[in-house]
Amino acid sequence: MLRVLSIICLVVLLAVGTALLFFRDPLLNAVGLGTPAVQANDSVTILTSLEKANVTRLDLKRAGQADTLTLNRADNGQWSQPGGWPVRNTDANELLVSLQSLKSRFQPETIGDDAKRFGLADDQQPSTVGVTTSDKTVSLKFGLTDDGKAYVRIDGQPVALRIAPDVLALVNRPYDDYRRKQLFPDIIRTKLTGEGTTTVSATALPGNAVQSISVTGPDGSYTLKRVADNPAPRRDPDFPGAEPTTFIAALADAWEWQATQTPTQRDRVDPSKLRSILSALPGLFVEGFVTGKEDAITKLDKPERILTVIVNGTPRTLRIGGVSRTITTKVA
Repeated sequence: MLRVLSIICLVVLLAVGTALLFFRDPLLNAVGLGTPAVQANDSVTILTSLEKANVTRLDLKRAGQADTLTLNRADNGQWSQPGGWPVRNTDANELLVSLQSLKSRFQPETIGDDAKRFGLADDQQPSTVGVTTSDKTVSLKFGLTDDGKAYVRIDGQPVALRIAPDVLALVNRPYDDYRRKQLFPDIIRTKLTGEGTTTVSATALPGNAVQSISVTGPDGSYTLKRVADNPAPRRDPDFPGAEPTTFIAALADAWEWQATQTPTQRDRVDPSKLRSILSALPGLFVEGFVTGKEDAITKLDKPERILTVIVNGTPRTLRIGGVSRTITTKVA
């Protein structure tokens, strides 16, 4: 009898062990001790929903970085920063494609109280990306373990998905990799003819994407508004064998001067002055991007000059404040 009871107990233990082995998660979920499968599936579903979503904005916060980089995407697919600052579209699109292609070949893992195991603990300073679409914003938190495994946590879900580590290389790019140092990269190059002379080399000018230029400074304010397409280069009829050039007088006919405060006050543009302003715009570059300084220190709270250029309907405003540094060159 005792032997029979022992055999029965062994069979029961074997059955329980087998059930735990194959049905551990459903059993734990049934008693409220596990991670419901729907929560794990939620992360995968959210990730899948980004594949063909119309992404309008990315908010990047690199590991160890105090500030956040915001990239806005227009309907035409062009990227910019707040304020209309131009962005390298190729790099921004590469990041977007990488985020929309995120996949995991592994089962979701429950995070529990051990986020550090996935590189997702706050003191590990994980990178985060906010992906804004036309109807929602998805939060992605990326972690990297000591042994090189990469994980992503989606919208604070209780599970982590293991992903390819090369995604983190894109997420952790320096912010300056996305920023363009040239304020107005949309330019054309043409030789200019005016006052009986033609420039030897081509001059960089803003293209038709630039619609208006407003300047405010100690001498007052004014706006230059383009009222027609910039003229295409053409040959001088008196010199049919010469190279096509842009005639400054014809260029001036495409623009008009307006008083900033009273736009109805208009006038023709002086060709030589227009040439000086338009040729100066493509040469506006920044030396570097500075963060963490108050406007009062940089004197941008009371800028000496303000330049606002409308490009494809979007204004780009440049405030010119104090001198960042001075370089003195001694000539022997």
